[in-house]
Amino acid sequence: MSTDGWYDVEWLKNPDGTYKAKLVGCLVHLRRYFYDIYGAHQNHIDKESEEYQVSKRVVELIGEVFHRDSECSTIEERTKLRKSDDFRQYFEEIGKLTEKHFKIISESESPKGIYTEKFIKAVKYSHNQWEKFTRILEDGSIPLDNSAAERAIRDFAVLRHSMPSGFGSIEGAKSTAVFSSFHETCKIHGVDLEDYLEFLFRYMGIHRDELKDESLSDERRNAILEQAMPWKFKKA
Repeated sequence: MSTDGWYDVEWLKNPDGTYKAKLVGCLVHLRRYFYDIYGAHQNHIDKESEEYQVSKRVVELIGEVFHRDSECSTIEERTKLRKSDDFRQYFEEIGKLTEKHFKIISESESPKGIYTEKFIKAVKYSHNQWEKFTRILEDGSIPLDNSAAERAIRDFAVLRHSMPSGFGSIEGAKSTAVFSSFHETCKIHGVDLEDYLEFLFRYMGIHRDELKDESLSDERRNAILEQAMPWKFKKA
């Protein structure tokens, strides 16, 4: 699950404290923290300042990551690239830059006397999210950012204001979220929502009794549900 630094994901936790999903950091959010500093120094402050130099370099490195990644046309190519030493060097340099300053901030009694508040926030964000950022290197199917999800929920936010009855209760909000998830998934796969829902209701009606069977194996249940997904409908 690609997220920013928002930690309200308790519902993903197992009883033992582990997560049901791997959390992945968003490089756009990391870039934004440092770009704010880079832009401020570029326009108003001495470009020779350490904050400017560090922020500029982090922004450049993240730009290279996106550029190189975009040149890959398949997940396999992307995975191979991300596991290569030269690609990983971008992350290593970012990590070394931010960890160097995180150490100074942590050991200082008055870090605001050394750095601006924005720079401290950016460095801490990088440090706290670093394990999530490096998970990007494990698999080419992992997105570099969660921008697509943020664009998708923009309509949901508009819907919240235009259809308050759908959010009059927790159950209403859940139902609206489920419907919106179907809608966005159909859009991603180029499937007409009305046609898909007609198919879905018919398909689930056919398998309704079987899905209600408590003895049904997980493998069979997952196989039935997999065939009901929008990407399967598109192929059909």
